[in-house]
Amino acid sequence: MGRLRPRGVERDHPGRALSWPQGPVHRRKADRPVNLTVTSGSAYAVIALEGRLTAPGVPRLRSAISELVDGGSNRVVIDLAGTEFVDSSGLGALIGGLKSARLAGGDLRIARVTEPVRRVLKLTNLDRVLREYDTVEAAFDER
Repeated sequence: MGRLRPRGVERDHPGRALSWPQGPVHRRKADRPVNLTVTSGSAYAVIALEGRLTAPGVPRLRSAISELVDGGSNRVVIDLAGTEFVDSSGLGALIGGLKSARLAGGDLRIARVTEPVRRVLKLTNLDRVLREYDTVEAAFDER
């Protein structure tokens, strides 16, 4: 009796599977880095994210936060209105930014959080750590 093989798997030679299709390999949407825009104001700085906050985009976010905090802007708002998804590395970058801002005597707050991101924050209990605000302006409103 021969070896059983799953349906649909063909071989061009005994013991050797067919090769992958030839041609360019396109990066998946999930692999593209997040777009970010940094705006510095007198009271606080805003980093607006657009896309998916995943591992490829994390170094850019960490660098942006670090440059702001090192430059004296220790009050940072992350605008998540355009963020579709955040993974564990993205959450790590947000927490790392929170720590560096607080060590510099400031704070990091999140604003305009989308529902998919809010679900991840609640699942991980990070909604208790990262302060969420409805608008960017409300994040550091001192009234």
